[in-house]
Amino acid sequence: MSVHRTLLVLAQALVCTTTLHAQGLGAVVTRADEERRTSERSAVRISGDDLPQQSEIEAALTSFRFTTTSLEFYAQARRCVLEQRVTSAPLDAALQREEIAEGDPLTTEAILAGNRELLACLDAVRLTPRAYTLADLAFRRALDDSAHSDSDVAQLPATRGANARFIRANNYRVTNALSSFAEQESKIRERRSWRR
Repeated sequence: MSVHRTLLVLAQALVCTTTLHAQGLGAVVTRADEERRTSERSAVRISGDDLPQQSEIEAALTSFRFTTTSLEFYAQARRCVLEQRVTSAPLDAALQREEIAEGDPLTTEAILAGNRELLACLDAVRLTPRAYTLADLAFRRALDDSAHSDSDVAQLPATRGANARFIRANNYRVTNALSSFAEQESKIRERRSWRR
């Protein structure tokens, strides 16, 4: 047999093998598709109950927008919470553990809801533990976001960008709030050092 003819026979054999192999793969895919269709298993369905609760907080934050009133209510409530931490070592320890662990905001919310003095702080400005938790998270994010460039703030989701711009526009109010927070936090650190 000539070399040309041998190559031609090998090429035809290769084409036939590839075609048969492709037909075999096609049959496998067809069988798998048929098995999937006739299978007794139902499709997996996920409801809101299957999602972590923290996603509720994140979803609520997408619509939380600061106003001068909400900032003032949050600042008053946070000052009161800090004052309670100054006077109650167990409360401070519980909240400090959550802060150090960067824990779930829902745990912090539960601590707020379970403490009579803290609830009184929130009631004084008509905030629920959830509203305070949202305000606290939004405030901390907005402070961080406001330090970024205008182009970075423009890339943020709408509400988050609006909160960062609000923090910038209300610098005087924010500075006053931060200084009052710092004063109470200094007292907390001082009290902690007495315990040691």
